[in-house]
Amino acid sequence: MLVKGIGISTVRIASFGAVMALLAMGLLAGPSASEAAVKQPNCAKAKAKVRKAKGAKKRAAKRSLKRCKDNLTVYRQIVISRITGTRADGVQIDDLYCPRGRWQSDVAQGGKVHKTGWYVESARLKSRKKYTAIVVGKLAGGTHQISIARNGAKWKVGWVYFGEAKDLGDATVTKPAKECAGL
Repeated sequence: MLVKGIGISTVRIASFGAVMALLAMGLLAGPSASEAAVKQPNCAKAKAKVRKAKGAKKRAAKRSLKRCKDNLTVYRQIVISRITGTRADGVQIDDLYCPRGRWQSDVAQGGKVHKTGWYVESARLKSRKKYTAIVVGKLAGGTHQISIARNGAKWKVGWVYFGEAKDLGDATVTKPAKECAGL
């Protein structure tokens, strides 16, 4: 009695087909979660934690909600903004921050447009027109961070060291809606 088996070429064809199907699914699926654009949190989760917590956890949740609201306040002020200036150490800054996670560094030199998202963190508000904050743009393999400060109509820009603003120099902030419309 002769038993007919599967030939090696049949196994190769089947495995090649399976590999090609997996590759096609990966290409058609779109960006992974790590590649998706980051967004500024809207504080809904922090509000829910305040409602549910009690005692010391409620106080901590309220502080977290205040930080979130401060970050959101600064975010709303600099969305659709171009920040240009010179840090105190002499480095030129020319960044554009647009809605939907679009941002660009070195605008005047034709820097790359990033669609990976940006957000504000570590905002310290004394009022709506007097604060310092850190603007973080997501890059492949890291982040682009600048620190900003506002005192009335005066703006300053600097670099970040362990969550602190350093070497703040004079800056200007403009609202270039046309530049953001093109991104």
